[in-house]
Amino acid sequence: NRTNYQNSMVIFSDGDANEGITNPNQLINNMIDQMNLMGKGNHVNITTCASGRHRHNLLYRISEEFSSDAFYFIDDSSSIELDMIKPLILRKTAVASDIKIYIDCHQSLQMNKSKMMCNFMCCDDDDQSSYISHGRDPMDTRSCRYSHCQHVEYYIHDLAESMVKHLTCYLKLPATDLQALQDQTAVTIELVYRDLFTNKIRKRKLAIPFSKLPQHTLQSTEKSLILSGQQKARRTACYGLHHAAELLQRGKTTSQSIGILNQAIDDIRQHCQDVNDMIRSESSSYLISYINPLVDVLNYCLKLIDSPSKATWAKIKALASSLEREMPTTTASKAIDQSNSDTVLFQSIPITAKMHELLDNLLTIYNQKGFDRNALQSYKTQMQHLLSKACQSIPQQPPIVVNSQSDEKKSISFNYDLDGSILI
Repeated sequence: NRTNYQNSMVIFSDGDANEGITNPNQLINNMIDQMNLMGKGNHVNITTCASGRHRHNLLYRISEEFSSDAFYFIDDSSSIELDMIKPLILRKTAVASDIKIYIDCHQSLQMNKSKMMCNFMCCDDDDQSSYISHGRDPMDTRSCRYSHCQHVEYYIHDLAESMVKHLTCYLKLPATDLQALQDQTAVTIELVYRDLFTNKIRKRKLAIPFSKLPQHTLQSTEKSLILSGQQKARRTACYGLHHAAELLQRGKTTSQSIGILNQAIDDIRQHCQDVNDMIRSESSSYLISYINPLVDVLNYCLKLIDSPSKATWAKIKALASSLEREMPTTTASKAIDQSNSDTVLFQSIPITAKMHELLDNLLTIYNQKGFDRNALQSYKTQMQHLLSKACQSIPQQPPIVVNSQSDEKKSISFNYDLDGSILI
């Protein structure tokens, strides 16, 4: 029933460019120029799938700049037939595209932009170009023109069915008397996207008054404490993986990268304990079930670094990309999905079910043509385990819902963070 389709590409390669333009920076700038020739509002989602024992700098850079998917690395535990089809399933199940989020602070309220860095954040000079520059390095806070600001923009190419994105906003309260501002608007959040079923542009806007902003940890709701705890843990894991991979790329000793990942695990567990001290014991499972898979990813990368190969950097960056963009990964899927964790991050039930259906079709084709079915049969067992986990896992806290028709249906989480910031 869809009337609109997206411009998308999937690049599968085992190496970098070796003819024509081979410099990654020059090539990406050339690609941006070509995007600009398409006209304002036209964006091609370019997903990259890498394989082989190679660092894959170029493919990673293309994925970060031109896609909202994770950077995919096909390793020994992957099923090529199924994992390479993940980007296509994500496109086929997309319900919205060209998603733009505008956040504005009012009065003297400011956002800490350096703490909000993520790949979905648009660059400062986007108004100078028809192409929305993407792919911010979350470790490069120097790329922020200002550390504090009153306006930020985000762009997401598309969003698949049942997928969730979290954007954390750090607010710095003004030094003025807040009591006089209680009825004034503190923050406005505007969402603009294309509905892929009707091909219409939808707009939603939410105004948040100062009276809704907590000014002390005790004013934060339990739900918002858990949700912000989950997202802070995810960002900590993501930063640790990026930092460890950067040290490997610079030729530093493996012990330094191992130290970074161990510190990330300790920080996540400490933060989990801090949040658990402020909530009811029966609610702690919401946070723990989210944090355990993050620790599984970090522990897996510790094993990779302990016995490094030429593909170690690409595997770590693929997992970091998955965590940052909240997208399913193809790297180490068997090792991570079959861990003791109760929850599989970012693998929605509809997408898992569609892959399960595809797997049945592949098994039939393999049987008809007399191919070896052992690998696929093994992957089917893994998929059944994955689907079971997805169905039985503890549901996460609901995302922000913006509904212009009814104030009762509006839902947004606020939290006074332990470092003194207010998180939305």
